[in-house]
Formats: sequence, C-alpha cells, structure tokens
Amino acid sequence: MTSTEDITIRAADAGDKPRLAAFMAALQEFERATEPNRTPGPEMAASHIDALVAWAGMRPGGSVLVAEAAGEAVGFLVTGINEELGTYVPAEARLVGHLSDLWVEPAFRGRGIARALIAEAESRLRAAGIHRAEISALPSNDQARALYHGLGYADCLMTMGRRL
Repeated sequence: MTSTEDITIRAADAGDKPRLAAFMAALQEFERATEPNRTPGPEMAASHIDALVAWAGMRPGGSVLVAEAAGEAVGFLVTGINEELGTYVPAEARLVGHLSDLWVEPAFRGRGIARALIAEAESRLRAAGIHRAEISALPSNDQARALYHGLGYADCLMTMGRRL
C-alpha cells in the first residue's frame, strides 16, 4: 500500500467490484468518444472487470489497485503479466508487466493519483522479478500519452488497424 498526501493506493478487494465496474464504464465511455469499436460502458463493465481481475491474478506481480481519497475510491489500475511468445527475446525478458485500464475520476485529476497508481504497480512488478513494463494509450489520448512519456515510457510498438 502506498500513501501520498491524502491519497492511498491499495489492492482492490471483493467489496470494490461495484466501484471498479463504474470506473470501467466511465473509461469505456471516454474511449468510445474517439474509438467507435467500443461496446457501451454499462454493457461491458462488470464482465470486463471480472476478466481483468482473473488476468491480474494469473501470475505474481499482477494486481488490481484502487486509489482512495478520504476513504473514497477515486481511481484504479489493473496490471497483468504477459509472456512474449517464441524466442525472439531472451528468456529473462519474456515476462512483461502490462499496465491496463487506468482511470482517475475527473474531479481528482492533477493530484498525482495516476502517477501513484503506476508507481505502486511498478513496485509490485519489480518485487515479482519483472524487468519490463508496458502501458497503452489510444493515439487520441494526448493527456495519457504525455503522462506516460513523462514517466519514462517510450513508444515501443505501433499497432495499426483498418476496418475490413
């Protein structure tokens, strides 16, 4: 658990599920504004949170983190461990921590909450022996991309798509 000023970062528990689903729905709606292939947030949030919790629990270092301000959940971040396929990278580099689905309620932005969530996730990854972390953002999300670049994340792969 991490604490910064009046913000506490802790592992999510079963009682957090309704709030996590609300955060997921809000994040999905935010992304739907620029990414038309997204399912409406209220339709997918609860089942997607279940899938994320399962993914986070598959390997040591994965986590579902909650940010609290004055005892109120105000944000979350999910981290899971992905394994690179094949042998194109050495064995010690095949496990990669992936930070996914970061959300901070708009009224609480600008207080370092996203940075605190990321720092706690990275700490947990290091403790599990993970040496590399990745985080994704939509190309249209300039604010997230600026934050991640500011934290030392560099572009490492560009995925392009088109509708068929």
